[in-house]
Amino acid sequence: MRDLTGQRFGRLVALAPHRSRGGLRWRCRCDCGAEKYIATRSLTSGAQVSCGCYQREVARKLGLERGCAHLAAARKHRMAFRRCSERWN
Repeated sequence: MRDLTGQRFGRLVALAPHRSRGGLRWRCRCDCGAEKYIATRSLTSGAQVSCGCYQREVARKLGLERGCAHLAAARKHRMAFRRCSERWN
């Protein structure tokens, strides 16, 4: 087991190891203050770099609505909503 205590992974800092049924996880603190348990592989591979706050920030900046994952999907949704609302006004 590698000791990741105190190491930074994106916005996350590994605090302490935690054994669970799924294997070894690390209790991490995000820069936003949230704490989350994250698998070792997710940290070391760079697959997870925040508690989820980064994805929410990006979505907010892009103006995504209704949980759309991509800007194109959000734009299509917005345009469809406008077309429908124009018909009924």
